[in-house]
Amino acid sequence: MSTEQRSDSVPWPIRVVAVLIVLPLRVLWEIVAYAGIFLWRFVLRPLGWLFHHAIVVPLRFLWHYLIAVPSRFLWRYLIVAPVRFLWRYLIVVPATWLLTAIATVVALCWEHLIAIPAAWLLRVTMPLWLLLGRALTAVGMALVTRILRPLGLALRWVLRLIYRWILLPGWRGAGWLLRQIYHWVLRPTGLAVAWVWRWTVVPAWRTVTATGRWLRHEILRPAAASIRGALRAIGLSD
Repeated sequence: MSTEQRSDSVPWPIRVVAVLIVLPLRVLWEIVAYAGIFLWRFVLRPLGWLFHHAIVVPLRFLWHYLIAVPSRFLWRYLIVAPVRFLWRYLIVVPATWLLTAIATVVALCWEHLIAIPAAWLLRVTMPLWLLLGRALTAVGMALVTRILRPLGLALRWVLRLIYRWILLPGWRGAGWLLRQIYHWVLRPTGLAVAWVWRWTVVPAWRTVTATGRWLRHEILRPAAASIRGALRAIGLSD
């Protein structure tokens, strides 16, 4: 089909809208785009270059050599160096001496007031500690032999009875109950659900998919082709 035949097939209201709205907007957009390109190339870019080399570069030079360099010199040699000297020889060195003296005094006190008396006391009372250790060992052996071992035997006997007469029958009863529930409840329920799914959900799904395919092939695609043909006829699409 030629362009003239496609143009004749387009309704006249669409042609009027395309000529009165789309075409002026397209022309206006082209004018604005070319005006922006002209302003950027011949006005804004030269002004930017002039501003950079006439204002920014000289101001940067003056800032660096009249403010930054002298400020760093004054800060380093009039503030930082004196403060560092005073901090070292008025605070750090005296504090180091003081901490060293305190540590020496503490070490001497610990050695002569705690360590040496504690060692002497331990050496003097060593027989008493040995006797106490033997007594505690004897008490522990008696506790294990007379109390803990009989309690362990009684607890083992009780646990064996609980396992034989409570846990094992309960486990077997629970297994039988679960087998009955599976055989009489779960399996029939699963078969019923499968039957309902097969004869209700599956046919409904097949009907919906067939309807969707019919709508796509018989309505949506022809409508889209008609719209593309109309737009191509008035020159709005390739």
